[in-house]
Amino acid sequence: MLTASSCCRVATTVGCVVACVGYAGGTPVPVVNAGFEDTTGAAVIFNEFSFGASPGWDLYEDPPGLIGAGAADPFYVGTLEPQPAAGMPGEFVFFPEGAPEGSRVAIAYNRAGSGGLGEYGLQQMRVGTPLLPFRTYTLRVEVGNIASGLALSGEYFDLGGFPGYRIDLLAGGTPIASDTSTLPGSIPEGEFATSVVTFSALPGDPSLGRDLGIRLVNLNQVDPLAPAADLEVDFDDVRLHFASSLDGDFNFDGAVDAADYTVWRDTLGSGSILSADANENGVVDSEDYLVWADNFGAIIAAGSVELEPVAVPEPAAAWVAALVVGAEFARYRAGWAAVRRKG
Repeated sequence: MLTASSCCRVATTVGCVVACVGYAGGTPVPVVNAGFEDTTGAAVIFNEFSFGASPGWDLYEDPPGLIGAGAADPFYVGTLEPQPAAGMPGEFVFFPEGAPEGSRVAIAYNRAGSGGLGEYGLQQMRVGTPLLPFRTYTLRVEVGNIASGLALSGEYFDLGGFPGYRIDLLAGGTPIASDTSTLPGSIPEGEFATSVVTFSALPGDPSLGRDLGIRLVNLNQVDPLAPAADLEVDFDDVRLHFASSLDGDFNFDGAVDAADYTVWRDTLGSGSILSADANENGVVDSEDYLVWADNFGAIIAAGSVELEPVAVPEPAAAWVAALVVGAEFARYRAGWAAVRRKG
């Protein structure tokens, strides 16, 4: 989120692309089959693999016609369930620690000799919410650098090197923010790392109102360190959240004012309605009031944050304390009632 002294923000006249890493809070946006566990309707299921688009996801290819159905040589798009490694308890083939989430991961694989022909992968064009102003959207995806290994079929796959990846946050099918291979050097063979893509939209952004989407891409670039290797990128645990772009702006109108206090007051103690969870600890509490008070008077204008000294209106500290105590007491009573019912 943006503050009067926001970190690593690149502002434009219509929005901000934020490169700050570490944000994981906010309101979740549902992503269908985010862990690629559902393989219903796969074109081909073969041992630990499924080929073809997974439920909720469509194939992506550029140029068109590059990968067909994603289930025939030399291109395969689908999922992989890493199998236990023989003689190595607790470890798995291809990814020694297994999948980051669940038991399967998405794969975008092509054989050696087909590198450089174009890019491809998976995409979810609509995730159930449009791009709205004064919100910061954070997309997190686990990106895997698969290790070489022996499949259940007995075939050995040389998967040295890395062909590059891109994670796109889409609006109306067009990328509005991307991570293009910023992680390869930090992903050891057989491991995953988290890609973070963040975008803040302001009034005037031409993409406002368009459906948000996600694209996961294998760039299919031949690694000069492993020119004879097959090319694969793996993906898992896709997460999308949004929060206010301005700390203390709990009603998403671009200004921190008395109306935001009302939102905080009405959701105090909530662990599910988190628009006023400014400190991102998973519950609306007194600390969030302090964030609101510290930023009272701030506004977002023309891609920047302006903060003028403004006296914070009532409530007085005692009134805030009373609200907090009341919320805590209500949660205590609810918990005690549940215990009595079980007894």
